[in-house]
Amino acid sequence: MMPRRRRQVAAAALPCDAWPPVWRELAARWLRRDSARCKWPTLLAAAGSEAYETAHDVLDALLTGGWIVVDEAFQQGRWQPLWIEFPDLPALRAALGLPAPGATKAAQEAARNALLTALERWNADPARPDQATRRDFAQYARGDTKSITTAEWDWLETQADLAACGIAGHAPLLCIAAPVNLFLPQGRLDLAATPDFLGIPPAALTAATGGDAAVRHWTLVENRSSFERVARQRAKDAGVLWLPGFPPGWWQTAVARLLALAPAPARIACDPDPAGIEIALTAGKLWQAAGLDWQPWRMDAADLTSLPARKPLTVRDLERLAALLSGALPDPLRALALALQAGGEKGEQEGYL
Repeated sequence: MMPRRRRQVAAAALPCDAWPPVWRELAARWLRRDSARCKWPTLLAAAGSEAYETAHDVLDALLTGGWIVVDEAFQQGRWQPLWIEFPDLPALRAALGLPAPGATKAAQEAARNALLTALERWNADPARPDQATRRDFAQYARGDTKSITTAEWDWLETQADLAACGIAGHAPLLCIAAPVNLFLPQGRLDLAATPDFLGIPPAALTAATGGDAAVRHWTLVENRSSFERVARQRAKDAGVLWLPGFPPGWWQTAVARLLALAPAPARIACDPDPAGIEIALTAGKLWQAAGLDWQPWRMDAADLTSLPARKPLTVRDLERLAALLSGALPDPLRALALALQAGGEKGEQEGYL
């Protein structure tokens, strides 16, 4: 018979406030079982193979924190956990900020609604920054930079355009390749000094006191892979910008400043689909506001039909097309919209650009 032992730290339970978010999320997943005694292999399976080390970290933290009792067996030359007991599940849930069983759904809905309310306050707050990270918003909403879980962020993204609210996973960067020399208070930044594109903080453009540019025209590309190819193949007098989907506020502010320093017409390449048309129109307004010309590029029926794979239009796509065709559109984009409507399919520009 295998030797067995029970391990428990006989001391007052320690708080879990300093735990990393990944530990808290995994512990919450385990406690959803609402079982005071679980097999360790079952908990490991719930963590998944990619979180194997994290599972052992959480086990150690629970044990040293006085929250669990571990039944171990001596196998293969070492002690290994077999069963995990939770002597005081309600107290552990409270320490992790988790609702009691039965109240989970209501508490989750209340927490999510509170996040939406905080986001509304954020958008209406004149003192909030134009560019912020997710941790900035978490601090604003809940007073803790790590208090919003991955699941909550995923849900929040389905409810609001976080980029348009100035909230990004990390500080945003304007991806650019161009013959532009920015004059900054601390010196000069020559964007053409590298053969590849650069990612520069929007604040660098805001702080620029002037610039020296030799840009004949700007090219905007929506898809990141396509942007990188176009940027690396550009002519010396061409400027290339990555257009990150529906352009967020920070991007529009940065590009408007860029156009003041390096004015030139633009050609805009987005996916041949209804959203791509809307994105091109939104970006094009920056050139219109600067009194500069812009034209769609690689956004026509021939590009669409050349794709080896296309997707059927959704109901939302058809609604977007109807709205677009009911208003004013540049001739090339109207032709694309009609082709999309007639063919019932859309595509992605990576297939040809």
